[in-house]
Amino acid sequence: MKQRLDWEAPRQSASLENYQLVFNQAGFNDPHWSPANIMPSRGGLVEGIVYEVEEKDLQILDVHEKYYQRFEVDILVSNGTSVKAITYLSQNAREEKSPTREYLNFLLEAKELLSPEYFEGLNRITVFSEDLLKQKGPSGKG
Repeated sequence: MKQRLDWEAPRQSASLENYQLVFNQAGFNDPHWSPANIMPSRGGLVEGIVYEVEEKDLQILDVHEKYYQRFEVDILVSNGTSVKAITYLSQNAREEKSPTREYLNFLLEAKELLSPEYFEGLNRITVFSEDLLKQKGPSGKG
């Protein structure tokens, strides 16, 4: 977040109930892998970080999150309080694709604010390997 806003926004751990983390972000141009998205899922749980920002900061984030739309959700913050928050999601899903290692590492950087179980689940996600694509050739076929 510091790279995008050029300042350290106050943050804390948060969870979003009845949603799941998926890698099906529509609009993204690379057909081989996908960034994260969330979608409703009864009984699901997404853990992450909530940042305290202002509208001007959201406008900056809108530019970076051009394939997503703002969406208001109710989250639980670290002290158990329910608060309204803005998340970004892509409402036009596509087939799920694995993230790249580099992309997944961005999610794993939140380790200190995630439960150990959730972190381990993230760490077990299969990643897209560009080496595998190179072995298959330009058409993607072996």
